[in-house]
Amino acid sequence: MLKKTLLVTVSLAVSLSAQTGPHLAARLSPVPLWPQNGDVSHLPNGHYVFYDPPSGEYVVYYAESTDTSIAAGPVVLRFGTHALVDPTITTVITSNGKGAIHYAYEVSNGTYSRQAIQRISLLVASDSSLRASQPNWTSSLGNSNGSDITAPRADLSTVDWVSNTPAQTIAPGRKLSGFLVDSILLPGFTTMLFRGATQSQEYSPEAIASLPSDIRDQITRVFTAAWDVKSRLVLGPRFLKGAPQSDIAQNFLLGIQSLIRERQLDSNAPFVQSVVTLLSAQLESGGPVVINPNGIAFDKAKPGLESTVANALQIALAE
Repeated sequence: MLKKTLLVTVSLAVSLSAQTGPHLAARLSPVPLWPQNGDVSHLPNGHYVFYDPPSGEYVVYYAESTDTSIAAGPVVLRFGTHALVDPTITTVITSNGKGAIHYAYEVSNGTYSRQAIQRISLLVASDSSLRASQPNWTSSLGNSNGSDITAPRADLSTVDWVSNTPAQTIAPGRKLSGFLVDSILLPGFTTMLFRGATQSQEYSPEAIASLPSDIRDQITRVFTAAWDVKSRLVLGPRFLKGAPQSDIAQNFLLGIQSLIRERQLDSNAPFVQSVVTLLSAQLESGGPVVINPNGIAFDKAKPGLESTVANALQIALAE
């Protein structure tokens, strides 16, 4: 019998990072699981939306009411999720020393992903001069309903890249570079969102318009950024020049701590240890935050993600 609680689904997709080996990613389903044996007699009361892991689809199931004596058959609708991707990002940030900062991203999709990546969104702070590009994808700027990990009420925008054709998506086991952003914004930790290409029916408000309101509410809740896309913590355009160093310290500290929890950074590495110690002490002092770069072992940063974080922090403090 299905329990009336959130059930844990374990993705068989292997999540690969630049700093660690493969690991299985566990994820909560926002709705009960669809019975694989087809027995719907024990579905939990009050639930009309279910997740079907083998197909990667959300199933809407309910008995349609009727005013006649003839019982109406059940309504069954299926909509494909877009979160069955496994992105890894390589970031290169450079400054020309004159206020312009260049962000370049290469995105890989894990070998065991079930979908190709067809849309990428990067949360950024507001910058009217920001320019984004990718040679074979359409680039645009939009509004964001997402929140920053260090400032939930921050007014963020998005840089959106969308593949022009199915052949230009990032298929499982493939990678694509050339996702570029030029901005005056200093680097900080932010979020990149990835949407996979589904072969199932696409969800839309129009497709569920005729459903009862309580059922519409349930299916609408699962097709949100929290469940219908995959997210990754990245470095990107985050702060205006002259931003308080307390904001920069908080952002980098929380970002680094998140990467440590994800085992992408080693808490005992000299660079990581020095930056966490210094930023923590500054934020806990209760006084004005003035970050002294000399207290951070930038020269000890290892190649890869450590060096990327160290370079971003140096740029943020130098401007």
